[in-house]
Amino acid sequence: MLIRSMKRDGFKTEPAFAALLGLQGDPYEELLRMYSWSDEQLRRFIDKTK
Repeated sequence: MLIRSMKRDGFKTEPAFAALLGLQGDPYEELLRMYSWSDEQLRRFIDKTK
């Protein structure tokens, strides 16, 4: 699902990204936690979600 279509369906931005990435728990806290990750950590996470 694309973020834009999710937002059209009523999702707010952070919950839409969290759903797309398969994050569990509070979407705001989970995305904030990921903010401090290194590029390598983000790459590994994204590779696992493919």
